[in-house]
Amino acid sequence: MTQVTFFDQFDAGVTAGVLVAVMICTWWIGLRIGRRHRVEGREPPAEKLGDAGFALFALLLAFGFGMALQKHDRRREMVIGDANAIGDFYTCASLLREPLRQNLQAVIRSYTQLLIQARRDVYTPAFERDLQQAARYTNEMTDLVRQAGESNSPFTIPLTNTLNELTSAQTARQSAFEDRLPTLVVLLLLMTAIISVGLTGWRHGAVETPQRLSPFLLIAIFALVIYVILDLDQPARGLIQVSQGPMERLAASMGK
Repeated sequence: MTQVTFFDQFDAGVTAGVLVAVMICTWWIGLRIGRRHRVEGREPPAEKLGDAGFALFALLLAFGFGMALQKHDRRREMVIGDANAIGDFYTCASLLREPLRQNLQAVIRSYTQLLIQARRDVYTPAFERDLQQAARYTNEMTDLVRQAGESNSPFTIPLTNTLNELTSAQTARQSAFEDRLPTLVVLLLLMTAIISVGLTGWRHGAVETPQRLSPFLLIAIFALVIYVILDLDQPARGLIQVSQGPMERLAASMGK
């Protein structure tokens, strides 16, 4: 089964939209509280707390963005490594005699097409079936390599090595795909943003300064940055996706 985090169940845009609504409500509540506890001629009670909240939020943003970008880059590298491993195995298969060559190359082509399709089926029930089919293709390729060894083919060793590389790349790709930001980190980031905006509203209410545009710009910036972090963390949907170009070019070079 594919492991996903709580926030991975929702599109990043949906999460960011809900966050905007919650931050607006929190800012309004903070504004009302600040007006009720206004202190003339003194520092607003939320001044130092707000500064500390923004400092913590900036730290979490940098930490979360760095982690999400690192995981995104790893997934991109895994796609390239997977395409190279499949291409090497396909080249070795082309050196076999018939009918092993045709049978093995057909399975490799089907396996490559399945990997491309699997990325489109993520977050659907078909994805689990794709993973099971990929395992069956791997078993078929292993059986065909064993047949090549039993027929005393001189290419058994390179076939075995490239098959091992293919299966290792498959495991690494799945691990990179399931590697997401921990739910606790995302939750802490969201809660810090909400609390920081609430303290800002409290400060505005306490000093009774007209703040109409700046709070909404602040909320929009917070939501946009968090959206980018969550979008980077979701490899198969959203605006920022891992390109499947290497796999697609490999499949095109194999023909039909």
